[in-house]
Amino acid sequence: MLSRRETKKVVDKAYTLTSQLNDNTPARLRFHEIHYEIRRRIALLQYPPGERLDIDQLAGEFNVSRTPIRSVLQRLEYQGLLVNRHGVGTIVTELDYEHLNEAVQLRLKLAELIGELTPRTPTEEHIDQLTKAVEMLKKLRNHVDLGQFAYIDIIVHESNMSLIGNTYLLRSYDDLYY
Repeated sequence: MLSRRETKKVVDKAYTLTSQLNDNTPARLRFHEIHYEIRRRIALLQYPPGERLDIDQLAGEFNVSRTPIRSVLQRLEYQGLLVNRHGVGTIVTELDYEHLNEAVQLRLKLAELIGELTPRTPTEEHIDQLTKAVEMLKKLRNHVDLGQFAYIDIIVHESNMSLIGNTYLLRSYDDLYY
């Protein structure tokens, strides 16, 4: 799993990649930091399907009021990662494998466009990240660890995002990932 320092590095990188999509006011940057972290926790199954998220607990953890947390949760609900159930609260959605398969198929097609629509040149850091991901995948051959696999997938996703120079492709690719 990511350490706090590694998480901050990935979040900072996500800011850099998405800065062209949004304003960079402190409130907006904080929104993105919280959104990224909760979304990452869902992807890594730290918040498993069916788990209820406590707004007050999250507000305390991120040291913000309930309002920004509600905004983040609404965005995650719009993205299909959460569902708001009357009388119950905000719940992490169950995995829908048919939906997931369709999203992966579209992501693969979008990935083909990375090299066509204003691509960025891979850097040594980019190559090192992918090499690290391949080595980590090799270690998973003998045992299944969904959390570790999700972590590796995030590394590959972030690496691919760093190659995207087209604003709309970047937004679509990132939204479909989760």
